[in-house]
Amino acid sequence: MMVACLALFISLSGGAYAAITLPAGSVGTKQLQRGAVTRSKLRNHVVTALKVKEHSLLAKDFAPGQLVAGARGPAGPRGPRGKTGPKGSAGPAGPPGPGFQFVTASGADGPNLSQSGTYFVVVEAPLQAGGSTLSGECGVTAANGSNASLSEFHAAFVVPPNAQQTFSFSGMLVVPSGSAPASTKLTCADSAGNAITPSAASWWASPVE
Repeated sequence: MMVACLALFISLSGGAYAAITLPAGSVGTKQLQRGAVTRSKLRNHVVTALKVKEHSLLAKDFAPGQLVAGARGPAGPRGPRGKTGPKGSAGPAGPPGPGFQFVTASGADGPNLSQSGTYFVVVEAPLQAGGSTLSGECGVTAANGSNASLSEFHAAFVVPPNAQQTFSFSGMLVVPSGSAPASTKLTCADSAGNAITPSAASWWASPVE
């Protein structure tokens, strides 16, 4: 009994002495028994030993995935407009756009319509009146060798006595499929049916479809 008590006293006093007098760094891996250090003991010791000042840690101090993203904040104010950049080089020219591409002619005989389709035609012709008012009608026709008239339009005119006026006649001429090419012609007559030949005529004709 005495031996046992003495051993217990030495054991307790020796442990306490070692805890108080062991120099720093004197206990290493060789001095620790297997299983003496556990994860929970180490974590509790580190949590107790570390005292971190609040709000002193930054996002970079944490491992990826430890911090949860917060809600998106409001949009900030719009920044000032930047300087205008240099003007770019001109690109290649595009194809011609849609529109009238006229063929022209002069005289009572107008231009030939080389293909089938509908044409917008404008004819300008000066008409001279004598001592009385000159009135009548002019017609613009499209024709080919097998058909005297494929298409035509007409317009009236009135010229005061002893005056000359230039009239503009415009309309559509249609050349049916298989009837091209077609020739065009301007013919005028007074109200009595007498033929009138304008001194000059100018033509503009353009396909529209």
